Amino acid sequence: MNVVVDASVPPGSHTITVRGNGPNVGEQTTTVALTVTAGSFTIAAAPNALSVEAGATGTSTVTLTRTGGYSQAVAMTATGVPAGVQATFNPASVTGTTSTLSLVVGAGVTPGAYPITVRANGLHVAEQTTTVTLTVTAPPPAGTFTIAAAPTAVSVEQGHQGTSTVTLTRLNGYSAAVAMTATGAPAGVTTAFNPASVTGTTSTLTMTVGSAVAAGAYPITVRANGAGVAEQTAVVTLTVTAAPVGGSGNVTWRFCGTEAPLWFAVQDGS
Repeated sequence: MNVVVDASVPPGSHTITVRGNGPNVGEQTTTVALTVTAGSFTIAAAPNALSVEAGATGTSTVTLTRTGGYSQAVAMTATGVPAGVQATFNPASVTGTTSTLSLVVGAGVTPGAYPITVRANGLHVAEQTTTVTLTVTAPPPAGTFTIAAAPTAVSVEQGHQGTSTVTLTRLNGYSAAVAMTATGAPAGVTTAFNPASVTGTTSTLTMTVGSAVAAGAYPITVRANGAGVAEQTAVVTLTVTAAPVGGSGNVTWRFCGTEAPLWFAVQDGS
């Protein structure tokens, strides 16, 4: 006698009566005690504690340990998930032994510890649970930068050039290009940066002073602009000095005939 038990049969004890009938003999019977077992499973999560920054995603692997030949699909769900966090399982219906729990934490979730209950349900087996503790941490502060110029005071003669080095200090991993400009230069003074778009940490400011620029002190504002950061500024004071008094020209000497002196002595003024 072969006994085939369908998967839908609930676990329990059953009595099967075997009946034998032959000619001229009264029916003979005997009983077979059948105990239907469903098998079972347990679950465990690893890791069972996750630390995830707001705006990021964390994962945990849920492992099913099947016993007694249990082969039914197991449905995975999660409860206790805080607002702003999305919990998903892959797969959500487990026919094997593992499922990956993904926790997507929104940027606005309040930092703190949140116990999340993982629930596993399969046919004929009581619900199995385990806990994954999600700790939400604040994201790092947004990157930024500051600037400083050295020297902050440059003296240049009319008709010449002067330079100052602008140094960027990048904070919290800020890596975007920074555009350099300058304002406040008087007429006749041109400013240029090399490079004008800074991907590293330094740029050279060159100030070219025309010969007609009046002597005096001129504060020039260096302006640095990068994505997501307020404009940063530094001041370089350009002092224009007068070029030394001097000149050049020709003097014409006239002589009688074709002969000229061998040397000349010239006195300027008295």
